[in-house]
Amino acid sequence: MYKLIVVFILIFILATLIGCDNSSNEGGSDNIEVISNNIISQQRYEFSSQNFPFPSLPAGYGDVQNITLVHDVLYFTALSIEANSSIYTPTIFKMKIDGTGLEMFNKYTTRTLPSNVAGGGVSADALYIDNNGYIWIVEAENFFVLESTVNNNLEENVENGYTIRELDRTYRVIKLDNNGFQHLSFEITTDHSWFNISVFLVDCDGNIFIGTNVDNATRIYVFNDDGTVRFSLNVPTLFGELVKTSEGSVSFVWWRDINRVMQTIDIYNESWGETINLPTNARRVFSGNENFLIMFSDDVGIFAICDDTREVERILSFIESGIFIEEISYISVLSNEQIVVVTLQEQGHYEGVELVVFTREDSNISTTSDRIPITLGTLWLTPEIQRAVLQFNNTSTTHFIQVIDYFAYSELGDTAAALDRLSTDIAVGRVPDILHLVHIPFEIYANRGMFIDLYPLLYADIELDCDELFFSVLEAAKTDGTLYRMPIEFSISSIIGHPSVVGTSPGWNMHEFSAVIEENPQADFPLGVRNSKLGFLEFVFFHNMNEYINRISGTAYFDTDDFITLLELADTFPLEIDMELAMADLATNEMIATGRQIMVGSDVGDFDMFHAFVDRFGGEVIFKGWPTESREGNLFRIRDSFAITTSATETEGAWEFLKMMLTEDFQRELSSWTFPVNRTVFNERLEDAMTPPSNMPDPENVLLREHADQLLMLIDSITGTTGHGESDMLWYIVSETALDFFNGRFSAPDAARIIQSRVQRYIDERR
Repeated sequence: MYKLIVVFILIFILATLIGCDNSSNEGGSDNIEVISNNIISQQRYEFSSQNFPFPSLPAGYGDVQNITLVHDVLYFTALSIEANSSIYTPTIFKMKIDGTGLEMFNKYTTRTLPSNVAGGGVSADALYIDNNGYIWIVEAENFFVLESTVNNNLEENVENGYTIRELDRTYRVIKLDNNGFQHLSFEITTDHSWFNISVFLVDCDGNIFIGTNVDNATRIYVFNDDGTVRFSLNVPTLFGELVKTSEGSVSFVWWRDINRVMQTIDIYNESWGETINLPTNARRVFSGNENFLIMFSDDVGIFAICDDTREVERILSFIESGIFIEEISYISVLSNEQIVVVTLQEQGHYEGVELVVFTREDSNISTTSDRIPITLGTLWLTPEIQRAVLQFNNTSTTHFIQVIDYFAYSELGDTAAALDRLSTDIAVGRVPDILHLVHIPFEIYANRGMFIDLYPLLYADIELDCDELFFSVLEAAKTDGTLYRMPIEFSISSIIGHPSVVGTSPGWNMHEFSAVIEENPQADFPLGVRNSKLGFLEFVFFHNMNEYINRISGTAYFDTDDFITLLELADTFPLEIDMELAMADLATNEMIATGRQIMVGSDVGDFDMFHAFVDRFGGEVIFKGWPTESREGNLFRIRDSFAITTSATETEGAWEFLKMMLTEDFQRELSSWTFPVNRTVFNERLEDAMTPPSNMPDPENVLLREHADQLLMLIDSITGTTGHGESDMLWYIVSETALDFFNGRFSAPDAARIIQSRVQRYIDERR
């Protein structure tokens, strides 16, 4: 009964290691306090690492959960399954952070189980070690019985038609000391028949905080130290975290609309206290200590909010420390200037699981390496980029990548503040050597002469054969005839349908697209149920950026018959998506088969999806493309691409980084939902898609050669890319005026003229 669980634990240094400025915070704080995203420092130190193997658990134990650390001892729970039985129970283990000294806490046992149960058991929903060293565990009992049995074989009874009846789920909180003596035990009950425990914490005064999920909300119960209920509070969310601040209070952290908020639980007034708006990148929040109000983590590193100043300080950068972390479960404090990372990848056994201990080096990070730094600016530090940086930094003997994560400066998920920070850096001469071109106004920067042409570097490289890459993708990525950006992957963005309905040749303009819809009155949802007026307009808008705006001349083209037709066609869609209809799970295949849907607008980035579209339209499809005046609406969507700036002094080193991401080894590790730009890797995946599995010889389950050839011909024919790097302000201008048209305030021609005027003025102001 093992399941895949990935648990990461990071435990890091005392405040004295990095230290916050403890100058007084002048002035009082309002009831709602906003913590800025302004990071006052980057990681200052290097860390050496040492790996320790995670010890093997005794036979019959698995499902490791609830890892917590006290000083240098790790505690966790694991489930054991009785031999020849379907009953499972939890066990507490402990060990040292170097992986030695694994012990089973034999003094803890569950209560006597009911005698008539056929299966189920007891799981541990929480494990907590309080300040006095007491061990708290929350047990969840979930058993079932058979209404009638013929023998003791559960499987045979079920096969013979005997019904299973689940017993009421019960929760029990138990407090133990290290000698196994039980100091407290009580059951948790609510006025709801179904609920589950989501969070658990005990404060310094012994107050017990338990969060239960009920009716799509969280109810937080506060118990006295004797287990009696003191009061409860409701939060309209199913997801949140309980943390202790450096001030000793307990707070609940959750997403309220687009804000990451921390609300203090006022013990004395039995109500909510102060509310703090946290930085946008506070993905996971953890308890603080005497110098840090709280600590938090994101995809990039670990941060702390200084107790007095409320400033944000970076404690650890994952990349700069040479580690790759996707998820963090737990953060606590050690007293010996060490960071401990526990990575558990349970797959039925514990092979390959490690504890990694990072120890701070005495030297400053800026003086320890004789390699030349190359800066990489990004607004979206994807796992692929993190892997690329780590791989390059671990293999290059001449250069290393320093990441500038501009998303850390975004406000409430809006990239405007991050772009402002990037613009400021550029204005004062702090231009990154490499830019990751996601959410960045690439065309504007390209027209300012910020990037170098990558083709000369590609052609001059004797280690990389140009024929290994998709030439059509590189050509489509060019701007004004110059390859300023290097794509590492791509997908195909198009409208797809059956040739008998949408036509046998790719390409159409807006009038021809509209005519096909008019010719199919039975298609009440021509593009599916999940399209609204603005949603459809947005799709077409971002697929026509190159036709609506000429970045070279700085001219907008929205006052055209084609765009007016687009507005009128968008007006035929519902103002809002009918979510009840959308959630009714109307199968796309059924919609297409009955003619209610005649086409699909989608990105295709893997062979399984391509094969699914072939099947969906009866074995024959045409990639018609998005409606454009040029009739060239089949486009590449390039998610990740990179440019080397003209400010880079280490062009060769920067190119080595880009080249590494084009190699077969790196491309094989790219996500499976986009096509690799490396032809060898692409062909490997294509061959796999055309080869039936050994246990599935049916040729209907594989891609046919004729369809593979169709896909290859399509890739070679595409000459453009979707809109990318555009300011959200452009869409805001278009959508605001379009909404006025949809609501009857303007005619379509008037709306087009207003959009033309506003967009042209916006472009002129930024040239």
